Order: sequence, then C-alpha cells, then structure tokens
Amino acid sequence: ANGEEFMRIKIGSQPFMRLQKPAKQAPTVVLLHGYSDSAGSMREIAEMYYQRGFNVVAPLYSDHGLVEQLQKEALDNSSLDVWRQDVDFALSIAKGLSNDGKVHLGGYSMGSTLAIDSHLRHPGLIKSMSLYAPLLRENGIIIQAGVHLINWLTYFKNGGSFFKKVDETDFFYKRMTYRQTLEMHRLTRQIQPWVLNHQESDIPIVMLRTDREAETTVDDKIIDAMVERKGITHQYIHDNTAPNGTRIENPVLHRDLPNSTLNSNGTANPALFMIQQTLNDFLDSFSW
Repeated sequence: ANGEEFMRIKIGSQPFMRLQKPAKQAPTVVLLHGYSDSAGSMREIAEMYYQRGFNVVAPLYSDHGLVEQLQKEALDNSSLDVWRQDVDFALSIAKGLSNDGKVHLGGYSMGSTLAIDSHLRHPGLIKSMSLYAPLLRENGIIIQAGVHLINWLTYFKNGGSFFKKVDETDFFYKRMTYRQTLEMHRLTRQIQPWVLNHQESDIPIVMLRTDREAETTVDDKIIDAMVERKGITHQYIHDNTAPNGTRIENPVLHRDLPNSTLNSNGTANPALFMIQQTLNDFLDSFSW
C-alpha cells in the first residue's frame, strides 16, 4: 500500500502481545476487541495493564480486522464458534504466561460479552474482568427476524455478497457483515440469563461506560441490572458534561471509550485518565 492508503488504516489490525522484560511469568490479561474491530482498539488499555506489571495478549477474531486482506469470506467464516476458538487460543497462551495459572480478562463492546462467555465456559480460569462499554443489548424476536431478512436482501441486492458498507470514517472498519451481526445477537442472547440472574459474581468485575445519552449502542437497563445483581463495586461512567454542567462539544461515544483520541478527530479523550484511575483502583482492591 502507498503511504496515503496506509495512513487510512487504523494501526493495530494485527493481534499483539506485550510481555514484561525480562521475559517472565507474571499476572496476564487477555484483551478482547469489539465487533467488526481489531486488537488496535485495545492498545491504550493494554498499556495500562502493562504498566501495572501484566503480560498482555490481544487476539484478532477470524473475519475481523481493519485490512481487507485479513477478512475471510463472510458467508463461510463469520461464526461465534470460530470466535470462541480464537479467544480460547489466546487464553491458552495467557495461561502459560501467567504466574498463577489464572487469566485476567478485559473486553470492549462485544469483547466484553465474549469475556463473560469465556468466564462461563472456563470456570476457575478467569481471575478478574474489566468491561468497557459492554454490548449486552436485549434482542427481541422482531429484531432477530429483521436482521435475518436484511441479511438475505443484502445478499441478493449485492449479487451474492453479504457485506454492507459502513460510512463512518476512514479509520474504522469499512464494511461488516450481517452474518457477523447475527452471530453477535446469538452471543448476547446466550449471555443475558447470567447477566440478569440474582447470583453475585464469583470474581471481581469493573464496569466502564459512557452516559445514557451518548451510549446508544448498548442497553443501559441490562448493564444496570448486571451492576446491581453481580455486586459490582467498581464502576466509571463518563457523563459527557463540562464543569458548568453543559454537554461537551465532542461527547465520548461507544466507539471512543477505550481510545486516546475522540471521534477520530484528534481530540484527546477526556475519559481515558479516569478509566486509568478506575482500573488502577480496581486492581488495588484485590490480590492479583
């Protein structure tokens, strides 16, 4: 790619690891990126953990990534089962790097949902979770049927392609698939019973998110229920207000929460410092 084209691709479309030097077993965290995103969105969070002495493993799910060449044919490869295999591979690496055989988990958006899913599928392995703008939307049967219908209409309209174009910004994933959306809904439906039951969590969890007005991607009622019923004591909500109580000009949105810049316009993210402070307070609260 030429220089101009390269600059249009968000840095971090590849999975990465950050290991303590000299190489040693240490507390280890797996950081899971969001739907139709890449491991690059977790780099700021990775730095926070790394500075605390953690090894960091950040995988890339199949059919994800911000470089078109990394995408596979969506019809055949967008699969929750494959995403779980990708996460499990990262967990196996992290377990080998861990000083106590346990793994910490962090997730952004759908990555939070996959983190909860991993905790349920691997009892005893996960030591803590940090959840950033978790995607826990309630999906009724009408929404599910609508997504299926749009999926097939898109397929026929595009001459056999399940891809839809995303006109947000050059720095974000330019196309995602309705097949991915269907698999994401399947994941959230499977996780919701655990989120909504009254049993407290058996591991420490920190919740970080934006306010209700800006957070249109997730279902705040579901997150509120999780905070209350799981006994979550560490939570940070960026309320997008200035000191005088007015709304800030560039509100922190769902996609901005874990990143150093706001809305990809170069503005510093005002939430990042408080996220770091909240994460540090959370990690200080238990033995890791």
